[in-house]
Amino acid sequence: MPVVSVTLSSSVPRTFRVAQVAGMFGLAPQDQGPSLAAEVPGVDEAWTVGAIVGPSGSGKTSLVRAAFPDAVARGASWPRDRALIDGLGARPVKELARVLAAVGLGSVPAWLKPYHVLSTGERFRADAARALLAAVGQAEREPGKPAIVVLDEFTASLDRQVACTASAALARLLRRAANSSQGATGRREASPWRRVRLVTVGCHDDVLPWLAPDWVLQLAHDAPPRLVRGRLRRAPLPLEVRRVPQALWSLFGAHHYLGGGLAASATCYAAVLDGGEGGQTPARGCDPVPVAFCAVVAALGWRRTKRISRLVTLPAWQGLGIGGRLVDAVAALEAARGQRVTITTCHPALLAHCERSPRWRLCAVKKLGSTRQAVGSREVRSSQGRAVAGFEYVGAAQVGATTRKGGAA
Repeated sequence: MPVVSVTLSSSVPRTFRVAQVAGMFGLAPQDQGPSLAAEVPGVDEAWTVGAIVGPSGSGKTSLVRAAFPDAVARGASWPRDRALIDGLGARPVKELARVLAAVGLGSVPAWLKPYHVLSTGERFRADAARALLAAVGQAEREPGKPAIVVLDEFTASLDRQVACTASAALARLLRRAANSSQGATGRREASPWRRVRLVTVGCHDDVLPWLAPDWVLQLAHDAPPRLVRGRLRRAPLPLEVRRVPQALWSLFGAHHYLGGGLAASATCYAAVLDGGEGGQTPARGCDPVPVAFCAVVAALGWRRTKRISRLVTLPAWQGLGIGGRLVDAVAALEAARGQRVTITTCHPALLAHCERSPRWRLCAVKKLGSTRQAVGSREVRSSQGRAVAGFEYVGAAQVGATTRKGGAA
């Protein structure tokens, strides 16, 4: 494990004004400041996420620059006249969509907006996605060498709830890549994502249980640097699945990639976050709040068959797998009532969930979408013209969330 040493120094021209201010307060301009030495895990060690935390002026940025001088460069401006999806580099669209969804920017309408109109939280996730994609490109160009991503001022400009959930989404993406499934030969596939490592640098330590770094370097003004190894473990999100009225759709509709409202016959559910005293979440001490929404309708032309027609997670809570937990819970509830449950989707996050889960079976891939559907003379909106995949729920396993009927959350 290397020891990194830096000198916190700055050199400025000895102008008349500098000399005047220094003389007013009896100070002498100094080119060289205090020295700082700290142990930092090397790139040849086994880790995926690291964190450097400490107050402003404690030397965090200087230390990380000395420890990881070859970190992927960031800071390029985003084009103002192009959509976000066009500013992420020359990667396949499927990969871009998968990474955006994985870091918690799964709202497809946001992908089609220019960067400068996004919210602060959306910009942070977009910047993180672009940095990670650049690191993947570096890993491809330099096989066998880890690609380090350094995110300075980590979550400094974010609401603390968004900061925590965004941290968990980033860590989840990288650890899933590092623990990728085996290929057809039985050996792990050599994906460049498995060589991407993240180092966060910031003043806030409230994100650490959510980020769950493999190591934390703690800096302070009045104490020597302290390296702590071992991942912090946050408590599971205390989610409860409830029946809710259709009126709750107004909270979620703007974030769904399809327009329009709900069918009058839709049965609606929500994943509600318990913010009570027992919940170790950013919403602790708050009233329960709905964070994801799911609606099911009867499938036209099929007896005792329900189709999941809408699934939305609020942007602040995307990237944590909440949508997958909710869709599994709703499917289990409907299956317990004797219903066959299906879902048709083109969203990358939902496709990935259903493909991985043993509870869902792939039924069909429709490159041109479904056929035209109508009830009498009224045409029903379908996936016609969009490439989609259809899945059927095949297992009613326990999903780790209690359920009960209730009113609006």
